[in-house]
Amino acid sequence: MKENEKLINAIIDLSQEIKGMRSDMNMQLNGLNNRVDKLNKRVENLEKQQIKTNLALGEMRLSYMRLDGKVSKLDGKVSKLDGKVSKLDESVNGLRSDFNKYAQRNDERANIHEKRIIRLEDNTFGKDAQRISMAKEPNAEYKKKKMKLKK
Repeated sequence: MKENEKLINAIIDLSQEIKGMRSDMNMQLNGLNNRVDKLNKRVENLEKQQIKTNLALGEMRLSYMRLDGKVSKLDGKVSKLDGKVSKLDESVNGLRSDFNKYAQRNDERANIHEKRIIRLEDNTFGKDAQRISMAKEPNAEYKKKKMKLKK
């Protein structure tokens, strides 16, 4: 009987150990289930975020395509403007040379007038007399007089 009792005690101990192991396993399983649930929620949130990101990328691609079209149009306009600017530059260079010729002619005229003024001063005041900066000329009366307005 002692052997039966030992055997029964061993079976009881074994049964209690199995129950303890089962409760430990259940707790670990519950912990793992909680972790899996949390991971599933995170995956769902990531999937939702991925959907939003894909939509935003699609919109961004469309915007880039539209922007590319506008930039292409602007490139065409810029090339046209470059051509016009080069033509204007050529015109300005031509005007610059014309203006330089005009300025040179005016300088020549001013020199001629200066010589004339000096001659007039010399003839009017003589070479030894005190010179003034401008020759005096007599006042000329015009034949036509200003008309008065009637009130």
